[in-house]
Amino acid sequence: METGHSPFGSPLTREAFDELLRFFHPEPLEAGKAYLRLRDKLVSYFDFERCWSAEDLADEVLNRVARRLNEGQRIERIGAYSLGVARLVAAETRQKQIQRERKLREFARISATAPRGEKESALHCLDHCLAKLPPESNALLLTYYSGDRRARIDQRKRLMQELQTQPAALRNRVLRLRGTLEKCLRRCLRNPSPDGRSTL
Repeated sequence: METGHSPFGSPLTREAFDELLRFFHPEPLEAGKAYLRLRDKLVSYFDFERCWSAEDLADEVLNRVARRLNEGQRIERIGAYSLGVARLVAAETRQKQIQRERKLREFARISATAPRGEKESALHCLDHCLAKLPPESNALLLTYYSGDRRARIDQRKRLMQELQTQPAALRNRVLRLRGTLEKCLRRCLRNPSPDGRSTL
């Protein structure tokens, strides 16, 4: 049985989750209270660090701690240990946020359609629309536009070699994909759901 879905990795098994609760306290009620106290502290930590989705990140930390216990890791002070894991998760999350913002900057003309003050919604829409593309198209777009000028030149040469195509053909293919992405972004930004994704 699985529980505790993680946006970072695989879901947590029920056995690992139950072991985590027993680590807090043998009595289920007291274990649940201790679990929630620690979770609240982790949420506050991620809020303080200005990480998005603080509750999801707190759950991810507790999932990782539960897995370590299930794998036989000895943990003396679970609060301190969890904070150490939280620092690692925060660092990973900041890197992901930097990458996401870089994607948005790389598609500057598209992101310009987003109203001011709605940057997070625009990022959700970008992630949503990129995910709707086939994986190879997603990778092609991000590779084609990523990096500085020198890096883009080298990457595009490599793409032409890998795809066995000419510059004009590669450019036309990317423009078609970008057009598809732009349409999805416009729809999503006009009609976002509460989580920032397209309702269409």
